[in-house]
Amino acid sequence: MEKVGAQLPPRFIPALRNILLASEVLEEQLGKRKHIKRYESHPICADLQEKILQCYRQHARETLSCSALASQYLHCVNHAKQQNMLGRGG
Repeated sequence: MEKVGAQLPPRFIPALRNILLASEVLEEQLGKRKHIKRYESHPICADLQEKILQCYRQHARETLSCSALASQYLHCVNHAKQQNMLGRGG
């Protein structure tokens, strides 16, 4: 720390101290939250999403050519949302 401080102009030292203090506080708060469960997320309808992207690349000037795929994708997403709500009791 002293080496870094010696290289900085004196006007930056208070700001650096504040940053270090804030990072210590943040690290402490994150350490207290280790018990929080992490959830995995998986893209829904990923296969259709990839097909739409490929279609849009192939038909950049004719995007309506991809409307059937887009419709299937929206249906898939809406179905997944409904299933998710049912799973939560919503």
